[in-house]
Amino acid sequence: MTEKVGLIKNPLTIIAIFAGIAEVSGTLVLPFIHENNQELFIYFLISFPTALVVLFFLTLNFNNKVLYAPSDYQDETNYIKINKYDFSRQQNVEVKVSRDDAKNIQFLQLTEKVNFINTQLIKLENSILAPEENEKFLRETIGRDFKVTNFENVNQFIKYMGKIGVAFEIYHSPEFEEDFDNDFSDNESIWLGGNVSLNLAKIIIKNSKSFYPHLKYIGLSKSMTDIYIGGSTESAVKTFKLRPLKDQDFEKLNTFKNLDSFHNFIKSFKK
Repeated sequence: MTEKVGLIKNPLTIIAIFAGIAEVSGTLVLPFIHENNQELFIYFLISFPTALVVLFFLTLNFNNKVLYAPSDYQDETNYIKINKYDFSRQQNVEVKVSRDDAKNIQFLQLTEKVNFINTQLIKLENSILAPEENEKFLRETIGRDFKVTNFENVNQFIKYMGKIGVAFEIYHSPEFEEDFDNDFSDNESIWLGGNVSLNLAKIIIKNSKSFYPHLKYIGLSKSMTDIYIGGSTESAVKTFKLRPLKDQDFEKLNTFKNLDSFHNFIKSFKK
């Protein structure tokens, strides 16, 4: 007899079993309840199935598709269509490359990063300076020292910044021959020289943040480098006691009209 009982796959079956067990068990324990509580318990036995039926019909009316399992359909693709799953899109993003192969995993990761870079470049195309601003801006960049951490996509960043007249160079640590760094979380800072003009600082920080959204900290630096993109997160937090800027804080930087208020706002994020 038991071999004829299959797995419970349908939500309706679960509701029926649940209601049946609740009513049967409630009826069995009724004689053993104290007389003072029997009336209250009887009202419960009456109201529970009523509430269950009301909720069932509400579900049946407003969201009836949840009452059926995929196996209830002759063609299970109909279940996908009714629940509005984009089956075709799932097929398009299906990865058929074996993830057991380490080389293929690296290829997939590289593809994702290239797509991310392309997306950032498209966004940045809209932020190029207007022609009338170029001459003044270019004069401000003469003799300045701009450095950037050796991220894996650093060449794309240097190329973009070159379009607006800012010549960035890759910073190579004297302690390491190979300092290629692909961990953005370790390099979330911008070091800003105190003598950099307001216009120059705002434009470079804005475009750097657009290209590298992971940047969170800005510290006023007295080093030889006028602007350094990708400074150490550890130094920002532990050494300089800086607090992270939110996206709206970066946007507010563009609203300042003089260098002193600009610097004071940056200094306010120091603990």
